[in-house]
Amino acid sequence: VQVLDNIESNGPPPKNFDVLLGIALCSLFLGASLGVLAAWFNAWLSPEYFQETMGWNPEEARPASLIQGGLGGLAYGFAFAGFFAVVCGWATQFRCTFSFAFRQLAKIVLFVLFGWAFGGLAAGLLYQPPESPAALSAISFLPSALSSADWHGRWVAGAILGQKAGFLLGAAFCPLIVWRAWKGRKE
Repeated sequence: VQVLDNIESNGPPPKNFDVLLGIALCSLFLGASLGVLAAWFNAWLSPEYFQETMGWNPEEARPASLIQGGLGGLAYGFAFAGFFAVVCGWATQFRCTFSFAFRQLAKIVLFVLFGWAFGGLAAGLLYQPPESPAALSAISFLPSALSSADWHGRWVAGAILGQKAGFLLGAAFCPLIVWRAWKGRKE
């Protein structure tokens, strides 16, 4: 019996389908949390942005932005949860541990945070709105707050775009991140 125990302990780890469900729930929670935290900072920095773009009055701009940020983050978390669970399952043959999957999820979250900060800094500090109406029509896909003279409003507009870009980059690199981490782990 002892010989069989040793053989089983040296084999591949068992398939952990429950880990993928747990990490999908973490993705939902992290998405909502990031949405609320980013919205809180953005609303603290420039409640005028939300008044201008959403039409909210000054008293409701901050609380409403938290709700909107949380729901938006939850939607992104939901969209990413299934994708991330499939990627983790594929890359690890459903044998990853929760701690391994969570570390990879944390790496993806860094893409979102970096995109948010970089987008905000780039728009707030570096972007100078063009003075010509023709030049403005060429960049009409950008939020109107980018044309604001107030760098706080430009920060918020850029941070929101950067956060979305960071999410897309994180999702694009997710399979490579998980696969390389799984292949490079010490067994």
